[in-house]
Amino acid sequence: WYFDNARVRREPSPFSHQLQQPYIFFPGIRAKPFWDTAEFPWVADLEASHAVIRAEYDRAIANPAVQAELTTYRGPDTASPATPASEKVAWRSLALCEPRPNQAILQHFPQTWAALQRIPRFNPNAVVMFSCLEPNGHIEAHCGPANGVLRVHFGISGCTGSEVKVGGATTALVDG
Repeated sequence: WYFDNARVRREPSPFSHQLQQPYIFFPGIRAKPFWDTAEFPWVADLEASHAVIRAEYDRAIANPAVQAELTTYRGPDTASPATPASEKVAWRSLALCEPRPNQAILQHFPQTWAALQRIPRFNPNAVVMFSCLEPNGHIEAHCGPANGVLRVHFGISGCTGSEVKVGGATTALVDG
């Protein structure tokens, strides 16, 4: 991923919420906590692929080689004896791309990869991952490095009762 430094100004973000203050700010990009999926026609195709994506994930995650690729993404490590019991909720990830396609993992997800590649302007060199959060988990507030990325949260399973908070807005997370 490359950008032209002359076009990217390092100026304060005009976004009002403290968690919408990216390190790199691209002027002129609209920002809002949640977008209407109707603005993105490709979402319907991704949602229609939910059952296939979930089936691939369920098969793959049962494989010890795939399980070994799960890494703690953010938050306390549940395996560490130094982590207090009250904080033993990990956010783990399985990277499909970070920063390049991980062919060893992608071989377990051919239909998922095909669905992603149907997204217009999909960048295979961006971070693409399955996020795995333990039951009753909580992810600390955070902000991405730049406002030039449309972040997609696509629930695979276990989303009932889960919420996503962006800036000061909250919405329910659902499977598919």
